[in-house]
Amino acid sequence: MAIGSELLIEMGRSGGRVTSGKDIGISEGSGIGMRPPEDDLARRGREDASFAERVIFRTFAGHRTANQKLKACCARQKSADKSCKRRFCDFEAINQYNVLHFLNLCSPKGDTVRQMWNCASSRVDHSKCCRKKKVSSLCMKYCDATKGSVPNDDLHRLFCLQNFNVIRDCFKEHLENSPNIFGDN
Repeated sequence: MAIGSELLIEMGRSGGRVTSGKDIGISEGSGIGMRPPEDDLARRGREDASFAERVIFRTFAGHRTANQKLKACCARQKSADKSCKRRFCDFEAINQYNVLHFLNLCSPKGDTVRQMWNCASSRVDHSKCCRKKKVSSLCMKYCDATKGSVPNDDLHRLFCLQNFNVIRDCFKEHLENSPNIFGDN
């Protein structure tokens, strides 16, 4: 049976019952690969969505965004500080203007900074992307995240703040098309 906008097979708790796409906020003509309108998601709240809605949403969305993969990774870092994860584990929440605040606030909290760095960077060498985006040669060590730790060089850290958003964007672009370090797609 083909999946269309009118009939969907709900997987999970429903045991495969057939329902209307309208029941879960998918408008007629949405087509496969489209996500429900954002205002419908906001109205219901993503956290309140039923299991079946989440399964169908992921089917229609195709895959998670880079930010969703980052947040899924941070959620799996059980020993990382919860308030740091909640506040900064988001590509849009951390930038060159608040990264020092993040480091000052979260560095004293165990392994939090390293774990969140690994989630954002995917422990991948992003040097090619950084060179393409003209990151300063002094800051390239932040692009190669294969060692699994944030480079600890206070002298260059301040200089490299001007490159932080570009480096962060390379991390994000990688996660758009790749699973996170736990294999979440």
